[in-house]
Amino acid sequence: MLVKIFQLAAYFVLTNTVLAADRTSSILLLDDSTIVVANSHSHTISFVDLNDQGSGKIEIDVGKSPQTLAYDSALDRLWVANQAENTLTIISVSDKSVEGQIETAQSPFGVVFDDSVAYITNQKSNLVQVFDLNNFTLIASIPVSSAPRGMSLSKNKNTLFVTHFSSGEISVIDTAQLSVIKIISLGSRAGLTQAFVIDEGEAVAYVPNTMRNSDNKNLIFDNTVFPFVSIIDLNKLSHLREERIALDIIDKPVGLPLEAALQNSILYVANAASNDLTIIDLKSKKSLAHVEVGSFPSGIDISESGREIYIHNSLDGTISVVDTEAFIVSSVIESTVISASSAVLNGQKLFHSSDDTRMSKDQWIACATCHFGGEADNVNWFFPGGLRNTPSLIGATDTGPFHWSGNLDEIQDVEDTIRKLQGGTGLVFGSSNCLPSCDTAEKNAGRSSDLDDITAYLGSLKFSTDYQKSNDKKEIESISRGRELFFDKNVGCSDCHKPPFYMDNKNHMMPQVNSSSKSLNTPSLMRLSISSPYLHDGSARTLPEVLTSAPLNSVHGVQESLTSQQLTDLIAFTEAIEPPTQMVVEREYSELTVPQKFDSLAARAKVDFEINLEYDDNDIILKIGYRHGANVETDTYLVVEDNLSGKYWLLDEFLNLNDINTSNYTPTSSNGGPSYYQLYSFPEVRVANLDVAGQIFTFHTITLEKGASPYAIESWLSYEIDELKF
Repeated sequence: MLVKIFQLAAYFVLTNTVLAADRTSSILLLDDSTIVVANSHSHTISFVDLNDQGSGKIEIDVGKSPQTLAYDSALDRLWVANQAENTLTIISVSDKSVEGQIETAQSPFGVVFDDSVAYITNQKSNLVQVFDLNNFTLIASIPVSSAPRGMSLSKNKNTLFVTHFSSGEISVIDTAQLSVIKIISLGSRAGLTQAFVIDEGEAVAYVPNTMRNSDNKNLIFDNTVFPFVSIIDLNKLSHLREERIALDIIDKPVGLPLEAALQNSILYVANAASNDLTIIDLKSKKSLAHVEVGSFPSGIDISESGREIYIHNSLDGTISVVDTEAFIVSSVIESTVISASSAVLNGQKLFHSSDDTRMSKDQWIACATCHFGGEADNVNWFFPGGLRNTPSLIGATDTGPFHWSGNLDEIQDVEDTIRKLQGGTGLVFGSSNCLPSCDTAEKNAGRSSDLDDITAYLGSLKFSTDYQKSNDKKEIESISRGRELFFDKNVGCSDCHKPPFYMDNKNHMMPQVNSSSKSLNTPSLMRLSISSPYLHDGSARTLPEVLTSAPLNSVHGVQESLTSQQLTDLIAFTEAIEPPTQMVVEREYSELTVPQKFDSLAARAKVDFEINLEYDDNDIILKIGYRHGANVETDTYLVVEDNLSGKYWLLDEFLNLNDINTSNYTPTSSNGGPSYYQLYSFPEVRVANLDVAGQIFTFHTITLEKGASPYAIESWLSYEIDELKF
């Protein structure tokens, strides 16, 4: 007897998961005595015993730049999002060991659990991925707006709220439909949006964010950005604009309010750049206290008693314990020793700080306000030379000169920006900073160790890995044709954008729409797909606009000489340009194994059947079960093919055989959507052994959207076959 059996049961456990947290966080209190922290700069997580103030901590290597984590108490697992490596690390809490890793879309940040699934935000893929908690199968990939980051799940688990870091938008996802049902805007100027804190009792949510005064033509430190807490009406799913709280009004100027936590009517807001905590009485909307904590606080959790607030200081590798009655830091616990060099770590602290008066006046603005993590804010700002699109600083040390005008010949010349835009006193002592215009100008390198450390930090920045490369034949062919066009002398792209950095380290006089011209620095084309808008003034929102909206006398005005298909091919190649390997984060799996998982259909549905035969006297007992998951309501048909006669039968829900009839069909089973890979079993079927002895049957399983015809192959969402010999 030839029987193929799908081994499903070993990887599937029916359970109701108890959530340790319903929002994204870099720090979690597992119980009264244990706290776990994602150490993004050590590439580890730490289990910290609060009873011995951290001396007994256990630290585990996970992946590059772990950002947040979530705890599945039913299966006693931690899931950790490794942002720079595009992986999730699965940790056994009881064993304090790594079970394995799962690959994700690009730049995973947030992790939140529902009863049976994990939701993952992928910041650079603009997706929310949904994974099965039990077998790690990808159930769905939900398209959302740009830069999804933080998440919160409603108490009834019907609604998932997703914040968008650069735009200040909030996507509202129906967890039954696994789709976005609404987008809430905090305003066109809002950004740096991460936390979403739900107050179920009051039916509101609190969202820390930064308002950017980007249309102001006279940029001065105190009119650039403003810290707010926006308020969302959860019943109407609308922004209560008139009720938002201006942190610089009720407290003092603070920088980068990223995380928050709620206790009764008290809101705790962690201000990452100013290294402090704003404590707000929500009834009066007044500040109760202002508490200095450690460097770059990026996570908050509250003890069960509510007596302690735990603040994760990510650039110190410490946890500040805040007494909620006295509003003071009662103790500081070490969570990790950051592995970066002292120069890089100091440079990173300075870059992300508005707390140091040398870097910023009155704690108003940091380098990271526009270049968070060294990247771009996707915003156009007014500078003396006109509108300027914020460039990414990743790889900047290899792509000078700097600024769109190319007026800076070394990274250390950001001293000028620190003094003028940020209002800081600067890091260079003695003579004032120069603005080099040629190689003979005075150098700032070597004039300040702190300024050199900022350069060291920027030099350490690398692009995250990207495993989402196209395997579509047509796309690959288009990229290949685009490559030929790019290096074609008649097209001329490679004249200025030369490999390996796809720039030429020069300034060029570029024609403008008003017939004037500007001297502009050639930008690198690395990772264009995540760096919109484009051109020096951000006038092109998309890559096609760069080529089709440019003045005809511009070097980008190629629309007259290329066909529509050639433009498509050229853009496909530019989007596929990869940085040199030395500029990309290395994958570090070390000895980690990938958890057992099934091949998943990333589309809309999947079904795996388990068919087994047993003998009882002279009868054959046919046992059929299946595991099913889908994003929509589905019908599943089990079709039996007699290999000898070539006849087909449908099996109904009672496993009765019915001749195929194109006008009358009944599904073997139906499922509401979504269904999360649950196991189902049919009644046993007894077959007289002599009736089918030696015969071969092929079982076909077809899943399609509810109500669709199984005879329309184009409607099939999933298809599996299994052959049995009796």
